[in-house]
Amino acid sequence: MLILETLIFSCLLPGTKFSDTGTGKTISLKPIGQEVALFFKLDDDSDTRKACLGITGKCCDCLVYFADVKKSVFCLAELKGKNADQAAKQIINTYDHLSQTLTHSKNALSSHIAKCPECASHANACPHCKNTYSGIAWKAIIHQKGASPNKLNQTLVQELVTRFGKHGEGYDISHKEDIGYLLRK
Repeated sequence: MLILETLIFSCLLPGTKFSDTGTGKTISLKPIGQEVALFFKLDDDSDTRKACLGITGKCCDCLVYFADVKKSVFCLAELKGKNADQAAKQIINTYDHLSQTLTHSKNALSSHIAKCPECASHANACPHCKNTYSGIAWKAIIHQKGASPNKLNQTLVQELVTRFGKHGEGYDISHKEDIGYLLRK
């Protein structure tokens, strides 16, 4: 099953927010204009969702898909009380597994395009073969309560920068409920 099908059928949340009952924290995004925001719960009490997405080990709480007319973003979110290092490890693990699953999906799709008679008859892939994952940027947010979030150990900072880009642009540690400030950058 493709990753988006798994997300939509087993992880999609109603509305444009995610609340963690364990920590009492919430992240949200109010779409403006033609923006689209979808929230997917990844971490639950069973391993079913994680297994369907190819994730082993600890994963982050939520995946947010954000799109506007210029870009598409997958944002991994972890809502933590105090342990920012653990949150970063969960986000990194989730990213590593999901990006690998997406790569396998892209490879299967590329193989299909090469064999599809409809695709072979024209320059572009047929509507069923278009690669929906190309061009999606990745971001991450660790949501903590309080005005000064915990500092991360430098090894984890480097790992986040490698995967998502600079602090404040590709990833952030924040107490803000509205994550639009990060996704719109």
